[in-house]
Amino acid sequence: MITPEMLSQINDPDALKALVLEWAKRAQEKEQLTQQLALESALKIQTLTKAKEAVEVEVKSLQATIKFNKTYTEKLQLELAHLRRIRFGIKSET
Repeated sequence: MITPEMLSQINDPDALKALVLEWAKRAQEKEQLTQQLALESALKIQTLTKAKEAVEVEVKSLQATIKFNKTYTEKLQLELAHLRRIRFGIKSET
């Protein structure tokens, strides 16, 4: 923001030069900060993406385990029913 004090320095070439250099320095610092923030954001996004992929792999693994367990439970239930038929006969299935 331009202040009245800055405007008074326009008449002095050395002060004007110093003022312009200060503005340029601040602009450069802001640009560096913006680049640094962009890099940090990109790294965070990359980390989160990898974490998401790891979670997705874990979810698929757990889903496969659940499916296997359900299938195995059904197999055991059928085997149990068969063994009951052998031991008690068909009447006990109700």
